[in-house]
Amino acid sequence: MKPTISKKTNGSILRNCIPNSFNIKSVLVAVSSVLLLSYLSDFSGSDLSTSKASMIQFLPSDTQAKNVQSFPIINDPHHGHVKLMVRSGNQTYTTDVYFNENATLGLDPGYDALMFNGFTPDFSLYSFLVEDTTDGLPFTIQALSETAIDNVVISLGMNASQGQEISFSIAETDLPESINVYLEDEESNSFTLLNNNNYQTIADNNISGAGRFYLRFEGNALSVSESLINRLDIFTDHSDKTIVINGQLPYATNLKLYDINGKLLIYKVLDVNSIKQTIDIANLVSGICILELTNAGSRKRVEKLILR
Repeated sequence: MKPTISKKTNGSILRNCIPNSFNIKSVLVAVSSVLLLSYLSDFSGSDLSTSKASMIQFLPSDTQAKNVQSFPIINDPHHGHVKLMVRSGNQTYTTDVYFNENATLGLDPGYDALMFNGFTPDFSLYSFLVEDTTDGLPFTIQALSETAIDNVVISLGMNASQGQEISFSIAETDLPESINVYLEDEESNSFTLLNNNNYQTIADNNISGAGRFYLRFEGNALSVSESLINRLDIFTDHSDKTIVINGQLPYATNLKLYDINGKLLIYKVLDVNSIKQTIDIANLVSGICILELTNAGSRKRVEKLILR
């Protein structure tokens, strides 16, 4: 397979770009004089463990504009890129997402780049493939198809120690202005628009792997269904022995209340026409409970409540 070179190389063709012992499998993107190359030591196979990626800097003197006809030029296959950064004190770590016509939601050898040897440092940020066939291997670079740019959610991996103050931000991007990038924190049940904001939190416990943070790309603002369910005001009124839910429901919504062991205590269909709902908990014993709201718009919200 011949390398695909973006027109951003300004027509320059690179010579002797990697050792002869390797074959270029593909080029993800070229910006200025920096090429992101991904290659395999065995071109005929696709053993993920041997996949490597490099950033190679070429000076103008290292480039030639000959034999152009032997390299197919794609009319801008690159549709967007975002570099997500996490910072804690003077420590920083980044992971990259590209949208490219030659990539898919799954594994794309030559486009996706695995963390070196699959190892994730004590403080690090990485992602997992949207359609994962790698048994949860961590990637430092993930490429997705251009059609996913306005409607995809990527599971992030994060390693941090208890007590660390963490800040997420966009370090670099050339995404279209119409694309919103949200960081979702499952633990705090929050969505932060990263286009013009940072998200800060403190690790109450050690953070490791997937399950807490997600990166969401939306062509427009978050849907009404999702936005409204997260704006609901939910609290326990200890004097009246009730759970109170204030706010407009966009769809029919089911409420489930579980005890700390996962036993279902209450199931109720909420009234979509009411802006205040109360749930009687007078017969329940004191303790920690988990409230789950699920609506017909396929949105979910989970809250931890303390009953007294």
